[in-house]
Amino acid sequence: MENQNIAIINQFEVPASSENDFLEFFKTHIKLIVSQPGNMECRLFKNSDDKNILNYISIVRWHNQEAMQKAGANINKASQKAGIDIVAFQKEYNIKVINRICSEISVL
Repeated sequence: MENQNIAIINQFEVPASSENDFLEFFKTHIKLIVSQPGNMECRLFKNSDDKNILNYISIVRWHNQEAMQKAGANINKASQKAGIDIVAFQKEYNIKVINRICSEISVL
């Protein structure tokens, strides 16, 4: 299990009025994510069926659980050092987040 690829799938519900702030924040945060050892990719997708609430999905892939955990600690330290409070940002802009951590499985 330790060497399985890991994906973190985040769903963000973003009020249309907060979209620009969310995207600016994400652009900054994604640079930190992709600079971490063990990161395979980080992508952002948008569904805009609703004009008032925008749905974004981010998929961040890691080589394994250990790389993901080390990166998480590094990202938290860097965010704190920079004075960035992710939870406060989400509350201020009324952004709802659902997080899922998934292990890759072989089906073929």
